Amino acid sequence: MGELRIVVHDLYQPLSALQCRLYLGRMDTDLESMGAAIEESLAECERIVDQVRLLQNKLKS
Repeated sequence: MGELRIVVHDLYQPLSALQCRLYLGRMDTDLESMGAAIEESLAECERIVDQVRLLQNKLKS
């Protein structure tokens, strides 16, 4: 059960960061800031995908 808590936390953290970055990006009006928010959001998405892959591998074991 402790391991599951860690996995859930590891998924929640980048999801929360992604949500924040997208909200901030939506508030920005200049294209440079919006582009930076998109890049940061994509990086958070990659972290989420990595965590899901890790979880899949653990479930296969």
